[in-house]
Amino acid sequence: MISLNTLVNQLLVSYSEGGRYSKQVNAIVLSRQTFAELLNEIPEDRLIGVAKTAGKSGPESLITSKYGKLSVDGVIGYIHDLSSYANYFEYSEQNEGGHWTATLTHELGRKWSLFLANYLEQAFAQAGVKARCTISDRSTTLRI
Repeated sequence: MISLNTLVNQLLVSYSEGGRYSKQVNAIVLSRQTFAELLNEIPEDRLIGVAKTAGKSGPESLITSKYGKLSVDGVIGYIHDLSSYANYFEYSEQNEGGHWTATLTHELGRKWSLFLANYLEQAFAQAGVKARCTISDRSTTLRI
């Protein structure tokens, strides 16, 4: 059984780390199935365009409001937050030989991987770094 203190602590951390930022951008909640169905109806070229446009502006305001400035570390923190609080994907990372690599795994198909790759490439570009991305039906891998 979970104690009341633990439950309250989890709720406060969830709100302070993610929930209040979701409210700033008027985020909505959809079931995974509904979201996947919507994604599958969007032509790839249009999806890429939307991802690039959103990636140029959306992350910057959230990153600067949470981390104080737009930086590579801020983008990495933002990606971690998208996993932990928005539940966009499962997140794992490695640092080897001066390179940071993150793998974002999910069950939403190739188009979600394509969106994430283009969206996050733009976020890193806004921070002054070129990210290399590879995608599959179940993951997006970023490397800087």
